[in-house]
Amino acid sequence: MAKKSKRQKAIKRLNLSDHTLDINIRRCNYNKFSFSDIEEYVRELVGSRDYQYDAIKQIMIYLWGGSYKNIAELGRENYKQKLQIQQRFGTEENFLHQLPLPDRLSGVVHMATGTGKSYVIFAIAWLSLIMGLTKRVLVLGPASTIIEHGLREKFRELINKREFNSKLPQRYRGKAINLLTDNDPIEDDSIDRQF
Repeated sequence: MAKKSKRQKAIKRLNLSDHTLDINIRRCNYNKFSFSDIEEYVRELVGSRDYQYDAIKQIMIYLWGGSYKNIAELGRENYKQKLQIQQRFGTEENFLHQLPLPDRLSGVVHMATGTGKSYVIFAIAWLSLIMGLTKRVLVLGPASTIIEHGLREKFRELINKREFNSKLPQRYRGKAINLLTDNDPIEDDSIDRQF
């Protein structure tokens, strides 16, 4: 058996889930946000796709539950709990330095192609608006007319789906939300897409 040359290095596989920042949903301040208000709607929207339900729940609690002031706080919590993050980054300071927009409630949702990212994006954007948690939402995506047109039509269809909307508490029904295009002026109660 031949020895490995000095130039050959072992390739170490990086498991993304070992480095994902987990959100502690138990820290949610229910005076600020209660997922149970929209749970029936989310269940109807995602059907049997539990991973979409979990993603929507965790993201909504992260953004609106008052648990975290910014992603750096979430990062500190995860650094203490995840050995893989500690081993990869060495120090908490080095790890936090790698986080984009550390002073904001920011993040990235990783979902494979064909797993329904658009449903997750739609649910978070639309529910955040109709619940009065934010005034405007900007959805960023890759440049593609197919994606742009398809996403706009999908959002419009989901907004108007009566069997879904009937699962919402009465106070959230019937709020007009505008789907803007690149040329529309930015206004409140709107979802704007940039591709």
